[in-house]
Amino acid sequence: MQDLSQCYIWRPRIPFGDKDEPCNLLSKLQRYTRVYDHVTSLSHVDDFAQACIELWQRRAPFGTYNVTNPGAVSTRQVVGMSHRILRLDRQPEFWAGDEAFYSHPGRAPRSSCILDVTKLLSTGVKMRPVKQALTDALRALRSSCQHLRLVEPAPALALGR
Repeated sequence: MQDLSQCYIWRPRIPFGDKDEPCNLLSKLQRYTRVYDHVTSLSHVDDFAQACIELWQRRAPFGTYNVTNPGAVSTRQVVGMSHRILRLDRQPEFWAGDEAFYSHPGRAPRSSCILDVTKLLSTGVKMRPVKQALTDALRALRSSCQHLRLVEPAPALALGR
């Protein structure tokens, strides 16, 4: 697609939002007993969609855009925010480190990816900072999904690919 001159490539990173859905990072983190901690960029799904629409409406130059909420967070920070805002009864554990995580069979390498959104922001498109988007999404989840604190533990999760 890079050879095509008149197209957009919009790159999200680990989606999250304010609905309890299987692909929502915030929902996943509540359902796993152990998670892999790393620092990464995230994309609020509604912010992502709005930014893509705005790029099109503004007739931004074609090309590749990293469409993530500005900033980066660690899995540990997201779990801590979730615990405080959702008032959860339990928190997942964290793998002791890369060696412990990869010592289990079938673990694919994970990436810690902090995407540069300078190009996106230079078009005039605005996105909430990642921590604000996370706070807003968690507050909306708290209002609509009180059952999150009651979910049964699931297998361990490793974020990123």
